[in-house]
Amino acid sequence: MILLEATVPEMILGIIKIEKLVELTLGGIITVICILGSAYFAYRYAVKKLKTETPVLLQRELYSKHINALQDLWALLQYTTDNENAKSVLRYEVPKGSKNTDDRIWYFNMTNGKQCREVISLLFYGKGAGLFIGNEIKELLFEYDRQLYGFLLREKANTNESVLIKNNKLANRMINIHENLAQQLKKELTDFPKSTK
Repeated sequence: MILLEATVPEMILGIIKIEKLVELTLGGIITVICILGSAYFAYRYAVKKLKTETPVLLQRELYSKHINALQDLWALLQYTTDNENAKSVLRYEVPKGSKNTDDRIWYFNMTNGKQCREVISLLFYGKGAGLFIGNEIKELLFEYDRQLYGFLLREKANTNESVLIKNNKLANRMINIHENLAQQLKKELTDFPKSTK
């Protein structure tokens, strides 16, 4: 009834207002649809990117920890070498006039032997290197540690800093372990990237 009482210009203005309202509502709906569509596609892209990047990032982190473990264990070789240094467990003397390496007289440094055992434990368990190295290296480390422990136990009453090793087989085995350990560390370093692909 109100429409009937309204004049023609008022009716035209009312129709224009309704059309504008419909335009605004339609534009709003289209805008909301576009925003929701964009959000959906952004979400899908992020999920896809996360699925592809996460394994790569995890692999990179694993590789980094593996390299750090190998570097830490490499530093342990300063204890196990037969090249005399401030931290070497073994040292030797060659009798005058002898050119045969089998004639070496071996000595065990008690303090360095104890320190070496502590460092093995610290690196393997404390720093977590044991989680990132191969079984061959673990076996060599523990064998060396057992050799150290056995000698330290046999000589626990000895108060000398440097103790004569009466059994050259022990010294030769410890040097052999050192050489194998150095070789395995290098091998694992070069083989690791190939084994992770």
